[in-house]
Amino acid sequence: MTSPTAIALDDIQGIVLHGYGHLHEARFVLLGVRAGHAAQAGRYLASLPLTSASKAARREQEPGPFVNVAFTHAGLEALGLDAKLLDDFPRDFVEGPTTAARARLLGDQGNSRPANWIWGSPGTPTVHAMLLLYAKDGIDALCATYLRAAAAAGLDALLCLDTIRLPRRQEHFGFRDGIAQPTVKDAGAPGPAFDVETGEIFLGHPNGFGEIAHVPGGGHTPFARNGSYLVARQLEQDVPGFWAACRAAAASDDEAIHLASRMVGRWPGGTPLVLDAQRDSMASGFTDADRNAFEYADADPKGLKCPFGAHVRRSHPRDWGVAASAAESRTVVSRHRIIRRGRAYGAPFCPDAEPRSYLEALGADPGGPRGLHFLCFNANIEQQFEFVQRQWCENPKFAGAVNGADPLLGDHRQLEGDPPTFSIERETTAERIPLTRRFVHTRGAAYLFMPTIAAVASLAVARYTGPEAGAVS
Repeated sequence: MTSPTAIALDDIQGIVLHGYGHLHEARFVLLGVRAGHAAQAGRYLASLPLTSASKAARREQEPGPFVNVAFTHAGLEALGLDAKLLDDFPRDFVEGPTTAARARLLGDQGNSRPANWIWGSPGTPTVHAMLLLYAKDGIDALCATYLRAAAAAGLDALLCLDTIRLPRRQEHFGFRDGIAQPTVKDAGAPGPAFDVETGEIFLGHPNGFGEIAHVPGGGHTPFARNGSYLVARQLEQDVPGFWAACRAAAASDDEAIHLASRMVGRWPGGTPLVLDAQRDSMASGFTDADRNAFEYADADPKGLKCPFGAHVRRSHPRDWGVAASAAESRTVVSRHRIIRRGRAYGAPFCPDAEPRSYLEALGADPGGPRGLHFLCFNANIEQQFEFVQRQWCENPKFAGAVNGADPLLGDHRQLEGDPPTFSIERETTAERIPLTRRFVHTRGAAYLFMPTIAAVASLAVARYTGPEAGAVS
C-alpha cells in the first residue's frame, strides 16, 4: 500500500495544523442530531464554510471567522453513514472515553469520574458533533447565527463551551502554554525538519512505525482518508488549591514559585528549567523555538534541574528515560506525540497572571469554575493521547517515582501504600513533597473524528457504498 508524499492543505481542516492564535475569541458548540433529521442535518453540515489549513496559514490576510467541525462515532451513525465504514473505526473511538476501564487508566476517578461530568457522560445527552467557531470579536453574534441555522436543520445545541484569552498565552495556573508542538512531515512547514511522520496525525500516511495509519472504510469509501482524531476534554483547574499547596510546602514566596515551576518543568514565563534552573530568564525577548530547544539526556540526566516527575518532562520526555539510549528515546517519543489546540475558560483567578499575585490572592473568593478546554489531534488515540496520559502522566512509577503521578494532572488520592508525593531529585536522597489534593478535574470529554473538508461536504448524501469516491446508495 502506498501513500501520497504530501497532504492536500486545501482539504485539511485548518485547526489541526494551526492554533488560530490571532482570533482571540472561540466557542465550541456540542450538537446532537434530532431523530428523523439525518438527511437535513447532513446537508447543513455539508454547507458549512470550513476553514482549510492553507487558509489558516495565511493568518495575516485572513481575519476570520474560522469554522471547523468534528464528529463522534455516534454522530456519524446518527447521520446515516454506512455500516461498513462505521464498523471499521477503532475500538477506542467507537467506545469513547467513558468506559470504566478507560476512565481508570486515564485517571478519571473520584470526582473526575464520567458519572460526574457535565457533558459527554452516559447520563447526559449524546454528543454527535462539535462545531468549533473562532473570531477576532463578535463571537456571541457569530455563534447565535450558527445555532439558528443548526436548529432549523434538525441539530440541537446541547452545550456551548465558552473560552477566554489569558495574558501572554498563559493558562490559569499562570504558566505560558502551547510552546512545544510537533511539526508534521509533508504538512507544508518551511524547511526539511519535522518532529513526526505525517501518519502520526493524518490517516492514510506512513507513521513512525513505517506503517500506513489505518483508514476506516478504506477501499470502500474515502471518507476517513486524511482525517484526524480529536480528543476533547474539559479540565477544571483548582488554581488556589495548587498555589496554596506550593506555598504550604515552601518557606517563602520565592521558594513557592520555584516549587510550582519544578512541578511544571518551566518557569511561568516559559523558560525550561533545563536551560535555567534559577530564574525565568527567557520570559521575554525569546521565541517559543528558543524555549523549546533543549533535551534532557546530556543537559540534566539526574533530574537536578528539572525533576523527573515534572509535567513537561512526563508529557514529552524527548531524548530521555523511555528507552535504552537518547536516540532510541527520541524515536519512541516521536510515535506518541499529539498536537494540542486548547483554550482557557472561566474568569481568571489573577487577571495579571503574575506568580506573586497568585500567592497574594490566596484566601480570596476563587470566583467560580475555570480551566482548559483541552483539544488534541492524533491518528491513533490509544497509542498517542491515551498512551501519554496512561504511561507517562498518570503512571505513579514513571522514572522510578514513588507513588507519584503527574503533579498537575494526576489523581492524588491515597489508595494504598505511601501517600502521593512529588519528588525533587537531589545529589543524595530525593525530597518528597506531599500531594494531598487533585488540582485538575475532568468535567467532560469526547472522542471525535475530524474529516477533510471534502468528506464533510459529502454528508449532503447520507450513505456510502462501493469502492470509488463519491459512490452512494
